[in-house]
Amino acid sequence: MAAGLPVICLKQCTEQYIIHHNETGILVENEVEYKNAVEFLYNHPEERMRLGKNARKYVLEKFSIQKTVENLHQVYEQVLKKEKRSLLILFLN
Repeated sequence: MAAGLPVICLKQCTEQYIIHHNETGILVENEVEYKNAVEFLYNHPEERMRLGKNARKYVLEKFSIQKTVENLHQVYEQVLKKEKRSLLILFLN
């Protein structure tokens, strides 16, 4: 996606949260839909360019190093605010 290429993925696991259907890529349910999506993009270069451009913009904004560092710091701050507990208590819960 960061290379500006349109992405076609199965609608599963992480992919369905990263790719926004017909906005930053194409999500499909099966082999037939995958084939149809490839043919569609082959026959519609303007749509290939649009999806690729949107995908690149989305990934560079959402998953930039700066954004990743900010998100990591937020997680650390949340963890540091939690009440300290014994390791033994963690395993018993």
